[in-house]
Amino acid sequence: MKTFGEKERRCQATFAGSGPYWHAFTNGNDSPIIFVNDDGMRFAMNVIAQTAFVLKDKLTVIAFEVMNNHLHFSLAGAEDDIIDFFRFLRRRLCTSIPDAKHLTPFLKQIKDLNTFRNNIVYVNRNGFVASPDYTPFSYPWGTGRYYFNHYPSDCTLGNLFVPALRKMVNGVIPRCPSILFLCQ
Repeated sequence: MKTFGEKERRCQATFAGSGPYWHAFTNGNDSPIIFVNDDGMRFAMNVIAQTAFVLKDKLTVIAFEVMNNHLHFSLAGAEDDIIDFFRFLRRRLCTSIPDAKHLTPFLKQIKDLNTFRNNIVYVNRNGFVASPDYTPFSYPWGTGRYYFNHYPSDCTLGNLFVPALRKMVNGVIPRCPSILFLCQ
């Protein structure tokens, strides 16, 4: 059995050998309400899944939270790829939600493992901070509940037929892995 110190050294080595890591977010203070209902939030979740899938060879989405007027992400990848991620995301969101044009990204590089861990926690607690009706593990519009396996397991994109997929993402059939469960 490995000791805590051995596990922590392996974590440090993994962190140092990957990345760079980023806290990418849009400003919630100066933004209007963009996602006005569950359908808008669901659409944003699916667009994030599409965007992550399209750019999967360039970056990794580690954690995210969709708020009604802004977004938070923990990402790994080159800065230019993170900017492309937001460009693609905003363009796709604007097809159905014109106010998504207000989603201007800000990037803050994460340089150490402790800050990275804190950032994942910060991102996943945003829903709870905005609405105490939720916990970080029950907020449906982010990754918090997936970190602790509190997610709906009865619905995957692989179970849906083409008309349902098109309706869900307001477009052509998404090229996403069938393991996603964003139907709620």
